[in-house]
Amino acid sequence: MICPTLWGAPESSPLPADLTAVPFGQVTVRDRLWAPWRERMDRVTLPHCLVKTEPAVENLRRTAHFLSGVPDRMPVRSLFLVSDLYKVMEAAAYSLQVTPDPLLEARMDSIIGWIAGAQRSDGYMYEAHVCGIPDTAEMGSRPYERLISSHELYNMGHLYEAAVAYSRATGKDRLLAVAEKHARHVNRAFFEGDPNYNGGRPINHISGHPEIELALCKLFGQTRDSLYLRMAQRFVAIRGTDPPAHFTGDLSKSQEHIPLREQYEPVGHAVCAAYIYSGMADVDALCGTQHYRVPLDSIWENLVRTRIALTGGLGAVRGLEGFGPPYSLPNKNSYNETCASVANVLFNDRMFRSRHDGRYFDVLECALFNGALAGINLAGDRFFYVNPLEADGLQPFNLGQKGRSSWFGCACCPPNIARLLMQVPGLMYYHTGRDIYLTLYGSSSTEVPLADGTVAVEQTSDYPFSGESTIVLTPANPMTFALRLRIPTWARGGEFLPGGLYTYADAASGRWTVKVNGKPVDVPLEEGFAVIDRRWRPGDRVELSLPMQPRYVQARPEVKADVDRVAVVCGPLVYCAEEPDNGLVQRYYLSELPALRRSLIEEGLLKGLPAVDLTASRLDTTVRLPLRLIPYYAWDNRGDLSMAVWLPRTGALAQESLPRTEKNKVWLKEVRFTCNDDQPFRDAIFDGMTPERSHHQGYPCWTSRGCEGQFQQVEFLFTRPRSLAGLSVYWISDARTTTLLPDSWSLEYLLDGRWLPFPRYVTDLYGLEVDQFNDVRPAGELVCEGLRMQIEPRSGHSVGMAEVRIDFVP
Repeated sequence: MICPTLWGAPESSPLPADLTAVPFGQVTVRDRLWAPWRERMDRVTLPHCLVKTEPAVENLRRTAHFLSGVPDRMPVRSLFLVSDLYKVMEAAAYSLQVTPDPLLEARMDSIIGWIAGAQRSDGYMYEAHVCGIPDTAEMGSRPYERLISSHELYNMGHLYEAAVAYSRATGKDRLLAVAEKHARHVNRAFFEGDPNYNGGRPINHISGHPEIELALCKLFGQTRDSLYLRMAQRFVAIRGTDPPAHFTGDLSKSQEHIPLREQYEPVGHAVCAAYIYSGMADVDALCGTQHYRVPLDSIWENLVRTRIALTGGLGAVRGLEGFGPPYSLPNKNSYNETCASVANVLFNDRMFRSRHDGRYFDVLECALFNGALAGINLAGDRFFYVNPLEADGLQPFNLGQKGRSSWFGCACCPPNIARLLMQVPGLMYYHTGRDIYLTLYGSSSTEVPLADGTVAVEQTSDYPFSGESTIVLTPANPMTFALRLRIPTWARGGEFLPGGLYTYADAASGRWTVKVNGKPVDVPLEEGFAVIDRRWRPGDRVELSLPMQPRYVQARPEVKADVDRVAVVCGPLVYCAEEPDNGLVQRYYLSELPALRRSLIEEGLLKGLPAVDLTASRLDTTVRLPLRLIPYYAWDNRGDLSMAVWLPRTGALAQESLPRTEKNKVWLKEVRFTCNDDQPFRDAIFDGMTPERSHHQGYPCWTSRGCEGQFQQVEFLFTRPRSLAGLSVYWISDARTTTLLPDSWSLEYLLDGRWLPFPRYVTDLYGLEVDQFNDVRPAGELVCEGLRMQIEPRSGHSVGMAEVRIDFVP
């Protein structure tokens, strides 16, 4: 028994052992999707991410200097900056595992040196507390005092994962030693009692953002030290049992409202949810228990039936970044964080391993090919944090931008997608002692160890662009085993995904078939897999054909946003209409469902990618016109323009979808400026016109010129109390004038005639980024009568704004 449980001995289990994945480093891919991505990760994405996370390295260097007594500046206070570095290091370790690179390895070793130097002698790590400069409101005045927001354990969970990956890649254990030292400190402080923490009493609470739970399981897997597994089990068990006093507000946001064993519905922050669900699955699997089987099964069923986007995205509700009521799945205003799609992959991989049912992998595949892969551009250096299913080319949906960004103030998504894409080959093949599961198709090769010997597998496939796959098996000697080929939900029934949320709106043509050595065979379908159980000889050849033609899909009528709308899919890929091919896409509608034709994009940045062509009605003409659709993952590579996944069936609905040109002043009672309080300036910041650059001249804007160096207030008074979704500001900064970015700014809100401090969302900053909108959202529901910006200019300079957007909860 590996893990004695908190409830006694492990429950007896009739379930088969978990499936084992063939590690990604043992799979060679040579297809036209994942092989180029592998090369692009090494050449573009990793170097880009390493440059962007240099401020985190600098913070660690300063902390190490503080501990060693070397004079230096203090680190910049940050809740989670270092976690992004750790994820990049994990991705770098995966790269080194496949492609040794002495320069990259030396760079990692240098960073690891600073990490080790930033750790206190007792194992504790967190730059602000180590150096005695915490932001007490969000970090507490001492370690672990504000676990709901400090991210102390979350950050270190990502260090654990990076340490395990780097040890496996290089055999070097210095970072692993840091991780183990910290984990033993956590065990003392949280579960035994450490006189230097919490007055010597065991803290016995959890992190607001899950991550350490699954990371401890990885640490156990690498070291086989059962302490780490017991810690993971303990953290999972205590969530929702006794929240600390500072855990206020809606506890369901962090899955802290009731014990996890009693949770049967996905709630709260989507990334937090999928991370803790993964941790629950890990604990059950490693401890040989089923404590969380029923809750996880119920949560998963609820997800696929009521709360998953067509693209596999999770967490449609903005502000919460999480799950709303059942069927609350907006399109243009959806959130669907890239990290949530990554977490969806992680969660479904664990569900598949323990349950051996292909429907979990069907969801994994959808999230991977659509929701996650859309999070990074085709060049590998610009990203989505937010993944809507519609965009008008005007509204800044992506944390202040109307398209992709090279980085973010809260930059969890870029390194998360990087570490996921590095591991995709490890999602292709799984096995037991006598079964080979082929789960993700694509030209690749590997060797699979079975009880009776090793089997070489050679796969040729253009999946997901073609449904034809050929598999050549070469066992070390003739042997009997079962080859299990995943037959996706989209290929064998009336649904695109399991759960019935998205069904086909047209008739199917063709069905899946299997041939062995050129001869058609009838094979049973077991839990989503075609099973070929026979005696295999070297060179045996299997051909799988999946019906991959474009199809229309519709959502259940409970999804109000998609009533009288259809979308188009082809195989596992979701398609969308985009402006570079069609003009403003919101003008189109499908009064009937015309034939869908597959084609190939022949020029431009998307050359070589598949497309789907059809004809559609358009609001400005009575003639049906061509409409081209592209894979959703490839949108916004040709400009920040309009896009739509769900296409309206009526002209009236298309009319409603057109971008709104009403100015924000419709809901404004009054705008007041400290300086230059004139109507033209009030109109300028709400005219819908945004310059391409913060230094562009000639655009209407407001500035405080004439009041250089003076503190500024800008008040927005509403016509009535409204539920606020957030404020975005596009700053003017032009060195040719006196107008530069402010030194700092903040918000207050008006309620019952009083101005009160604005409760800012934990990952949002009062941003000072140029050439984009800077978003700030409330921490929770906030009804107010107005907002006030408090702006501190740089000495001797004025401040300026090109545009302000204030959004309200519908």
